[in-house]
Amino acid sequence: MFFQHVYDKSLAQGSYLIGCQAAGIAMVIDPQRDVDVYLEIAKQNNLRITHIAETHIHADFLCGSRELAALTGAELYLSDEGGADWQYQFPHHGLKNGDVIKLGNLTFEVLHTPGHTPESISFLLTDHPATDKPIMVFTGDFVFVGDIGRPDLLEKAAGIEGTKEAGAKDMFQSLKNLLHFQITYRLGQVTVLVLLVERLWVLCLVQPLVTKKFATGHLTMRKMKQVLSINFD
Repeated sequence: MFFQHVYDKSLAQGSYLIGCQAAGIAMVIDPQRDVDVYLEIAKQNNLRITHIAETHIHADFLCGSRELAALTGAELYLSDEGGADWQYQFPHHGLKNGDVIKLGNLTFEVLHTPGHTPESISFLLTDHPATDKPIMVFTGDFVFVGDIGRPDLLEKAAGIEGTKEAGAKDMFQSLKNLLHFQITYRLGQVTVLVLLVERLWVLCLVQPLVTKKFATGHLTMRKMKQVLSINFD
């Protein structure tokens, strides 16, 4: 398996090129606007970009998915979750929770992980020649290193009223659903993520705090001690 993380410091945005070297093909997840970097990586490693995926609809930067698809002939794999208001308005392979994308010897299982946005999905990667267990998950803005994505931005930044509490509840459930996966390496949008399951399970003990802290973007791993000291009665 080939893997390369591409990080744009100016935007604090991460993208990934993952390839099956046996098949000579690759997928790019959340490509940035300057797509030349992926073309060069693929060329240097004798890979052909055949798949392009996004974890969610990006509002903070211009994604290069459609341009990269036009240059390479790759297919677009995008979320069809989130309801009618959160659908991509151009041709693509629609993804739902539990779908599987095959890339040579690699598989990417789709996980619907709403919270930051309603249509957000994560990709659970298994490298089948090496193991039958997942080794990475690409989470977009769902979780980061020692932190989680904000569920309040749709209301605060976009002015969509009533979404922060719904997003907080979705975030809680998404975190809870992630707990049963045993993953060696986890990759979030900002940087390489080693997300310890024993940290996540603490969040699932504090459901009454969801609308108080998740909805305002204040619940982070760094504040876990404060969270556990709060009396919810």
